[in-house]
Amino acid sequence: MDIESVPESAHSDLLSSLQGVLRQYLDEKPSRSLNGLSKKCAVSEPTLRRIYKGQIKTLPTATTILDILTTLGGEKNTALIAKKYSGAIAEYLDSIIPQAQEFGTEYDSELNNELKEPVKYIVYKLSANSSGLRMSKLNELFGRHGLSQAEILIQKGYLQNDNDVLFTKVKDFTINQESFVNNFKIVADYIKTQNPIAKTSLHSLLANYSESVNPDAFKEIVSLQKRTLQKIRKIMSDGDSKGSIPLFLLLAIDTLDPQPAHEYVDPGL
Repeated sequence: MDIESVPESAHSDLLSSLQGVLRQYLDEKPSRSLNGLSKKCAVSEPTLRRIYKGQIKTLPTATTILDILTTLGGEKNTALIAKKYSGAIAEYLDSIIPQAQEFGTEYDSELNNELKEPVKYIVYKLSANSSGLRMSKLNELFGRHGLSQAEILIQKGYLQNDNDVLFTKVKDFTINQESFVNNFKIVADYIKTQNPIAKTSLHSLLANYSESVNPDAFKEIVSLQKRTLQKIRKIMSDGDSKGSIPLFLLLAIDTLDPQPAHEYVDPGL
């Protein structure tokens, strides 16, 4: 699954909590420096310094925050991170990864870097399904390149080969929005609008709406999306739903101009 945005109302408390966590970490480990921590968690030193001094005014990206938390705590399981850092941080994790507490979702910054390559991203996503990814299907889809990308993931411990079927080592994981957006096109290419044999129309693309709306309508639409996604997630996670169809769902909401939707109105959800 992919990380959601963070409600504006949680910014202040979260920034304060991050500052406290960062200061406590460096106080307990005097041999560590912001420069060294920057290299370890792949977050710029100026960003860490501003958080440390309480001089940062805008919330860092969800990726940056999770990179910091997983590095400082040495823990990738988001449910355990939430238990370790209660309060604003736990609430933050619940807002961007609603199933974190229930499913023990894992976040791995190194995996995010690995999945910047589009074919590798698809290979991993398909292998994460309960039925896994057959090597024959992988070869059919991507040929030698796909096989080589899978081998890299196997060597790095992210995939395992079980009788020529690939599975991920971690079942419930999350990746950052940047990784997904970078690979959005290759995922969207799988949307089929016509049956190639019968030449009849398909209805895989359910909607492509656009309209100018007011803040109340925006809030209502976002609320409806989230309630529907919760129901879909419950169905997809149910053991009785498991099968061999590699279903995927794409759902996004934003503006058709450079200004993101949350700058027009805080959904407050």
